[in-house]
Order: sequence, then C-alpha cells, then structure tokens
Amino acid sequence: MKEIDSKKLYSLLYKDFINKKDDTYNISCVKHENGYLYASDAHILAKIEYGYPDNMEGKAIDVNGNEMKPMVDYNAVIPKKNESDHYLSDEEIGNLRVAAKKVYRVGKGNFKAVIDLGLPHVNKYEEEFMVTFKAAYLNAAFKLFDILKDNPKIRVCDSYTPLIIFESEKNDTIVLCMSVLSEADENKRVYPTFTVQEAIEYIKPNKETVAWYE
Repeated sequence: MKEIDSKKLYSLLYKDFINKKDDTYNISCVKHENGYLYASDAHILAKIEYGYPDNMEGKAIDVNGNEMKPMVDYNAVIPKKNESDHYLSDEEIGNLRVAAKKVYRVGKGNFKAVIDLGLPHVNKYEEEFMVTFKAAYLNAAFKLFDILKDNPKIRVCDSYTPLIIFESEKNDTIVLCMSVLSEADENKRVYPTFTVQEAIEYIKPNKETVAWYE
C-alpha cells in the first residue's frame, strides 16, 4: 500500500481547511496533537489520524511555517452519535461527490454554492430557510479522503445546528462541515442553491448569459 502523500495533504489543509486571515482564535494553522492533525476555519474541521514526526508533537504551524497557539478545543465541537442521526447510502455519497465537484466554484466571495440534501426547513427571524451545505467544503472533504486513500461514510447529525460528518472506515479520521441556512424564497437567496440532482446536471452558462453569482 502506497504511503500518504504528505505534501498534498498539508497543501490541501492549508488551502481549503483554514482561514489564513483569522486573528481571533489563532486557528489559521495545522495543529499536531496526540497523533492527529487538526485544521479548521470554524466552518469546516478536519481531524486526521496521522503519523507525523515526533518533533512535531504539540506544534501548530501556519502556512508560512510560523508556530501558533490556537485558542480553541477542536474536539469540543465534535458531536457524539445520536439516535436521530442518519447515514447516507453509498449511492447518495457517490451522487454528493459528483454534485459538489460540479458546483463548488459557482458563486462569488463568501457566497459560494450550497447543496440542499432535503433536510427539513427551519424558521428563523420569521423567515423560512433551507438547511444546506457549502459545496466547496464537501468537495474539500472528498479530496482529503482521496489523498488518505479512504472511502468515507457520511453521517448527517441532527443537532441544534445540523452538521454533516465524513467518517473514515479505517480509523478515527473525520471531517465536520457546518450547515448554511439558505432562504427558501428563491427571490431572497444570496447563495446559489442546488439540490443534489440539480448540481449533478449543472452546466456552466456561456459568458453572454452568466448570472450575477457566476
């Protein structure tokens, strides 16, 4: 079995899992602790069981090689399994992989494409919202497990704030993605919003017909 490509692994974590501009909780880094790598931007979290060199234990390093001291407990936000949680089928996981890859670039700035898994709508601020997940985060999670040569199971966690959790079949590696509320009223939406099937069938429009979020 081939070893994990550490260069690709760290490159992905620094590119897609951390917020390089964070100055509040000092989490713009990859932390090495007790045999795990941690990387998060407060909306996506990777906890990766990984055999890094002994001299990296306890260190949190930013993209420029500087040592940092994160002001968070990464494990505190990982929910325990609940009876109301449910796992996606292998077919649903395959479809979600394709969907996320097709639309993760759609959108501008912080308002990138989100995917609706069909979870119950919620009411907030006297408005109805869909519970969705950012395609860019989902795509990053799939890329991570590809680098790890692993096929994740995916659990939808029905907590106060719904989460989607990628779980390794081999070890305790997980990726946690926070949900995003997208307006049920199509005319009020700020996020390009797709069902899984809509994302799979998405075709990038010609430049002459590009929408505002393209």
